[in-house]
Amino acid sequence: MSLRRQLAMGVSTLLLLIFVLLAAFDARQSRNYLNEQLTRTAQDAATSLALSMQASWQAEPDVAILRSLADALFDRGLYTALRLQGTDGTLLLSRVNNEVIPSVPRWFQTLYRLQPQAASAELTDGWRTLARLDLAPHPGLAYANLWSRFQYVMVALVLGGALSALLVYALIGRLLDPLNRIRQQTESWAAGSFRALPDCDIEEIQPLVNSLNGTNLALADLLTGLQRDLDRSRRENDYDPVTGLLNREAYCRALNAAMEDQEGLRGAVLMIRIHGMAELNLDYGRKEADKILHHIASQFSEMTPQASAIGRLNGSDWSLLVMGLDQADARQQCTRLAGLESLDEVAHLTWQVVATPIAGGMALSDVFGRLDRGLLENPADPWIDETQAMPGGRASWTRHVMQMFAPERLSFNAMPVVDRSSGKAYDLLMASLPDDDGQIIGAPSFIPLLHQLGRLSELDQAAVTAAIDRASEAPQGVTLSVDALAHPERLADYIEQIGQQRDRIHLEISQADMCACKDQWNRLEALLGQYPNWVLKHAGLQEGTVDLVRRFNPCAVKLANGLIQGAMDQGDPRGVVRTTSHLLRSLRCKVWAEGISDQAMWDWVLAQGLDGGQGHYPSQL
Repeated sequence: MSLRRQLAMGVSTLLLLIFVLLAAFDARQSRNYLNEQLTRTAQDAATSLALSMQASWQAEPDVAILRSLADALFDRGLYTALRLQGTDGTLLLSRVNNEVIPSVPRWFQTLYRLQPQAASAELTDGWRTLARLDLAPHPGLAYANLWSRFQYVMVALVLGGALSALLVYALIGRLLDPLNRIRQQTESWAAGSFRALPDCDIEEIQPLVNSLNGTNLALADLLTGLQRDLDRSRRENDYDPVTGLLNREAYCRALNAAMEDQEGLRGAVLMIRIHGMAELNLDYGRKEADKILHHIASQFSEMTPQASAIGRLNGSDWSLLVMGLDQADARQQCTRLAGLESLDEVAHLTWQVVATPIAGGMALSDVFGRLDRGLLENPADPWIDETQAMPGGRASWTRHVMQMFAPERLSFNAMPVVDRSSGKAYDLLMASLPDDDGQIIGAPSFIPLLHQLGRLSELDQAAVTAAIDRASEAPQGVTLSVDALAHPERLADYIEQIGQQRDRIHLEISQADMCACKDQWNRLEALLGQYPNWVLKHAGLQEGTVDLVRRFNPCAVKLANGLIQGAMDQGDPRGVVRTTSHLLRSLRCKVWAEGISDQAMWDWVLAQGLDGGQGHYPSQL
């Protein structure tokens, strides 16, 4: 029960008790007053009647006259008994009235019993007593008046009590209104609202309002500063911390912007894949390997001064966007990069270089699909156009992939997600597809094509089915595509299929996909709010991570590897990762890191207060 209702009930009960006591006191006083009045009235009537009888008394009493005088008084119904007795004990006259009072309840007469005293008077002839007159008053009229008064008092008591209760409830509500505003303000902190509270006219509460307004201002300044730090960190995280080149996300944005609706666009994208990177770390150590990678990046930059953008896509893949480069120039550039002598000095390293033309309106999947196909086939000619990368043209290549693709042909490998409090949290399923020649095509290579053909739901369904089959052995994780978010009814179907195993199956959704399906957020909020184990992945590099967590309440957030790598190599000078982790954990959400590859990264992640991470390395510790 609310404090307002408790106070209102308590005060109303106290007022009711006071009213009842006042009513009881009034009834007692009224009863005493009526007893006294009845006694006095009876005495006056007895005296008057005795004088009248005395005047008509002769040598002997005239009983007829005495009876007439007595009946004239007694028949009015105001008396219960009249008795006239001579001095010698002779009963001259007697009248009795036992009539009840039908208009007054018996319980009321019993509760407020009137007991007026009987009156008496003597008849004399001056010095000699002739007779004695006794007259007892009848309380009927007094009971009727007292009952009527009691009814009025009870009506007034009920109406007054109800009105008092309403007034008390309203008054207490007014007194508690500042406290309700304070409660609402503290609840709105979690939603990011820090509006100042208005001043309160209650002197005792105003210091609390002032204190909360100061807290509001401090929290607003703190979160504003944190947001600036996060934005600055995102900008800094556009660059690979080891090589100083653009990272994958920033490079893809630059490439996509170059190809977007530009008629007559001329240029090429080069891809360099270096083999032996794992052995490089083992042979030279991390610091020395980083120096080698930085030197390689410098060589690429010096050899391609006209490059519009250079990026490191992952550990072994590098890409260059060169505007104005034709087919002949691109082949020459590939030859120069393939013959880079500085790489020969490092053992175990071999590299491939391919290039493909770009045109306005192309998609990233078109560009990287050609380059990936060219690196896979390793042709003699590094220039990869539609004919070479997709035999028979793009339509033929699409048919080729679709002939291979079938949900039953998909295979799933496990990537461990480790929580430091409970050990391995679950195995994240990673999809791949073998072609007829035994070559393995990773999901990133065929997901854009499935998306284009509207068949992503088949991949999602296969992953969910595999997770359900394996959930009895160990908890599983499934990455759902943007198709499940764009069609919430499919997401609802997957959740229904999981059923009672929802505590053993984590559904992972990328932040970029969530932002892309903003028009479905109302429906997604209802679905995800009922699922206890969903994870927001690839988070931290885009704005709105904390807002998404506040709204959709995931069980965990996986910070993107680019954010972790950048903060780790720069020492996280403003504590962005640590602060982000604390903010998310304050919302009752676990925070994991993606791409844990060695002991140094694992130690750093734990030192920042994160709950664990994703990768094979920590699962082997």
